Amino acid sequence: NYSVYFSDHLTFDIGAQYSLLSANVDAYNNDIQNSNRVAFIGAVKLKYDRFNSNFSVRQQFNNETDPKTQYSIGGNYKLIKNKLFIRGNFSTKFRLPTFNERYWPELGDPDIKPEEGYSAETGLSYVIENKGVLKKLSTDLTGYYLKIKNYILWVPENSVYYAKNLNQIFSRGIEFSTNATFSLDPVSIYWKGTYNLTRSTNIGSDNEDVNGKQLRYTPLNRAKQYINVNYKKYSLAASWNFTGLRYTTKEHLGFSLPAYSVFNTYLTRKVNYKNFSGSIQLKVKNLFDKQYQVVRGYPMPTRGYYIKINVKFNK
Repeated sequence: NYSVYFSDHLTFDIGAQYSLLSANVDAYNNDIQNSNRVAFIGAVKLKYDRFNSNFSVRQQFNNETDPKTQYSIGGNYKLIKNKLFIRGNFSTKFRLPTFNERYWPELGDPDIKPEEGYSAETGLSYVIENKGVLKKLSTDLTGYYLKIKNYILWVPENSVYYAKNLNQIFSRGIEFSTNATFSLDPVSIYWKGTYNLTRSTNIGSDNEDVNGKQLRYTPLNRAKQYINVNYKKYSLAASWNFTGLRYTTKEHLGFSLPAYSVFNTYLTRKVNYKNFSGSIQLKVKNLFDKQYQVVRGYPMPTRGYYIKINVKFNK
């Protein structure tokens, strides 16, 4: 990589990358598979007091396909200095199939096509600092839009999964996150929460029963909460993870996986003794003994108790 700094505001980068992927495994019938890939990258960065932007171009060459040139452009602007930010970016996408997706016996497809598409997102961020006991509060709202052609998915047929191309997927959604730090000496509190609304659908399929349906194992709603309270040498934390309803068939017929919530708790004590330091942590996962499945037919563990001991020797 080579960088040229024309001024404090303008930077130009140019670079190249070469990679060789090689696999010689029994699963590929002892056939050695090789992939040579070369990429050339150019980028321009523009930076001013309240405005940052970048533009990049990437061209890849390989011995398997003829990739299109990839582009990316993005920027952010400080609407209120150090408080309110707006950002946005657009980029094209390209992904070669993995060796397993191509060469896994009977399940892979040697003729599977690479993924191509584009994505765009925009967002707002707001930050508050040092307002009494509130040391910092930051919130972020992001909206995104993604279209991928020849999306690769392992699709079940008669309980066996095969690597296949979907005609096209259309994914759009929003993500909201916020985190805050409070200080009431000697107590400090950290809290973080996120919410994702994701609508991912198959489009352009010859099967009308599939078009417009949410993709398998992709929940429409997902949320997380985490809180940590520190008092001197002690720390008490709890987390909550929510995953919405998921369908296990592309037509939304038959069995689906219901929404579930999982709670975890953590109690930690720091330890210092002579030349030793560390911590002892008691952890309870799945506190309310929820029975759930991430993948159909594979139940997840129920309530579990864990002890973690961390020891450091200080010279």
